[in-house]
Amino acid sequence: MASWFSGEIEKVNKQVVVGKRQMADKESEEYYARIWLPKLKKYKYVGLDTRSLTNAVLAAIKKQALFEVREDEGLVVFRTSISSKIKDYRDEYFKRSVSERRKVLVRSQLQRFEEFFGSRSVGSIKISEFKDYIEWRKLNNRRGEQYTISNSALHSEVILMTSFAGFLANNGAIGERLYRSLKGSGWANFIGKKETRGALTVEQYKELRNYTAGWHSEPKLDERAVYTRQIVHWLLRVAGHTGLRTIELKNLRWGDISDHEKGCILSVKGKSYAKRERFRKILSDADTLDYLMKIRSLTSDLGYDVSKNGFVFVKFNGSRAADLWAQNIRIALSRLGMHRETENRRISLYSLRHYFATRQIEAGISIYDLSEYMGTSVSMIEKYYGKGTHEKLGMRVMGGLIEEVLEDRLVSEKEIAADD
Repeated sequence: MASWFSGEIEKVNKQVVVGKRQMADKESEEYYARIWLPKLKKYKYVGLDTRSLTNAVLAAIKKQALFEVREDEGLVVFRTSISSKIKDYRDEYFKRSVSERRKVLVRSQLQRFEEFFGSRSVGSIKISEFKDYIEWRKLNNRRGEQYTISNSALHSEVILMTSFAGFLANNGAIGERLYRSLKGSGWANFIGKKETRGALTVEQYKELRNYTAGWHSEPKLDERAVYTRQIVHWLLRVAGHTGLRTIELKNLRWGDISDHEKGCILSVKGKSYAKRERFRKILSDADTLDYLMKIRSLTSDLGYDVSKNGFVFVKFNGSRAADLWAQNIRIALSRLGMHRETENRRISLYSLRHYFATRQIEAGISIYDLSEYMGTSVSMIEKYYGKGTHEKLGMRVMGGLIEEVLEDRLVSEKEIAADD
């Protein structure tokens, strides 16, 4: 491509030529270099940012050495945009055994990465920008500024971004040292801890249960709203009686439910992986079976699939309820003033799992039996469940002494009143 240069050129060695570039109407004031890359069998054209031929020759030799090192280390030499690599990563990721719902989430997260980094070169990435992404993401919520982004959602994006950085390193787009520095930088710590869901008290659960039992009878509701509110009520009761995770409730099919002389057996499936799936069976009470049959009656009346392969929780159009009507549950909690507990932890459907665990612990159930029943570890039970409020904890530990002191004070107050 001789026309790329204007006028005379300086041949530095067999692989490097230096000269001025032919512009639209004149030649460039600064020098450029054409460097032959023997392994790639391509020319690399680079600007040398100098008007001195002597300095240009020295800069070209340095560039040649740099490109040879990158070739030897398997790193890219030609400019590669972050956008193109995100597309390559997405194509590779979608070849894995992941659900369509997961693909939608990953596609959305990768789009946010692309918005932040733009069409820049991969080689321009700095570790500090990964920390900057967290702050940028908090301010760029597509749902609107009134909705905060949970730390759990940010942690999910951080995991994916770290995986993307590993993909760049494996494909030579960034140096292995940069990737190791990123992994060891602790940049995910800038997000903060995942928010712990609050637990409903027994009184709050009863209030929520009683409220949702009749909220489908409110005036001016269409058929969809009536159906949804009825299903949400029975969903809350099932969750409160079983302590199932939201993913386990979403995956529940009619074939996973069987009668038992003491109630019902639920075959529970949690998170799925390419090579394994988590299963467990739990025994629940007769009330749980009754709640599930109420749901079956509602969905059957609409003609939806109630065979063994049909999902228990489906929307009014018959499709699987992927979010388990989270918005409707938030509305009910907000109306009752329960969206935050006393420790300012957020209340949601998942809080009923905390409610279930806390209630069982307060009833004296062994945490070892409870951990097996709930499909979690003893350490998770100890860390997140059964803590209750500081008042309940105080009464469990100090209840005897507290009652004794109160009784003594009451006796003293009565004696003083008698003397007066």
